Amino acid sequence: MIVPMKRLTLLCMEKDVDRVLDAVRDLGTVHVTSVQPPAGDDLEQSRQLLERAQKAQEIISREVDALSEKERQAAPTHQGRTEAADADQIIELVHELTKRQQDAAQLLDGYRFEIERLSGLGDFDPGDIVELGEKGVTVKLIQSPAGTVLSAPAGWQLQALGSNEHGAAFHALIGLGPMDLSGLDLGGPFTEFRLPQLSASQLIELAEQAEKEMGAV
Repeated sequence: MIVPMKRLTLLCMEKDVDRVLDAVRDLGTVHVTSVQPPAGDDLEQSRQLLERAQKAQEIISREVDALSEKERQAAPTHQGRTEAADADQIIELVHELTKRQQDAAQLLDGYRFEIERLSGLGDFDPGDIVELGEKGVTVKLIQSPAGTVLSAPAGWQLQALGSNEHGAAFHALIGLGPMDLSGLDLGGPFTEFRLPQLSASQLIELAEQAEKEMGAV
């Protein structure tokens, strides 16, 4: 007896294709024909929306897991069905807050790096050095290894500024007119230290603001 074949269309997520095909093959009486996967602008937009929703769900789940039991009990609960518009707003809000937190974290890393780089220099306004340069007074910041004894060239003054926890020493080379440090002999090895854009106290204040921003998100 010949039994007519019936057509069966299976829909599944792309990541589940292999698992679904294996399950169908186990049936033994199914003829599998591959078809061109669906495509188009609407499908791509739907995929992007789904990915954003899944990402938002992962973020929310991670934040909930990080809460203590007391914080979970104190958290307000939502009663009733969530409308699609509300869900879209929640997803957008989650991604917006995540972006703000990432931006604040990136700024905080930059501030901390610069604060660490300036440790040993003391607190000063870099704008003062720029103003001196406009008046013809050159100030070059230099860094030398621990134990290095440097001496200023004729007509210039070498001012010790301090050292950091790694033992590197910092000096300010001060004089009139331009100064090219390449090939300059100060009696020991040294490198020019890049002038910061902000003072250490300003960087510390900005770092504290970034930390508060991260905590408020």
